[in-house]
Amino acid sequence: MTRNQFIQLMQYPREWLEWDMLPDELIDAQIAEYQRGGEQDSMHYRNTAFHFWLRKRPGKEILLKLIKLSYLDPDPLLSYAFRKDYLANVENTDEEVAQALRQNRI
Repeated sequence: MTRNQFIQLMQYPREWLEWDMLPDELIDAQIAEYQRGGEQDSMHYRNTAFHFWLRKRPGKEILLKLIKLSYLDPDPLLSYAFRKDYLANVENTDEEVAQALRQNRI
């Protein structure tokens, strides 16, 4: 399976690619982990991608992209929980990031 096929199968919104938020190391690890039928748990793979970035302690630019990507995610419950439970508690959240979280839309 190619990277593009995997990305499509896991229902990543196109912005993940357009904004360079799916580095090779992440996608290669996810493809290696993937087992046939795993597309039914595609939210697991997207959630892993969100947390991949949080572990890197991203700056404001990446945080804003993560917020936008969460609003584009096909699973609204996953993305809401990610914003509420993780992004809202990031140490380096400034007013612009906090405002983007409060908007509740992109």
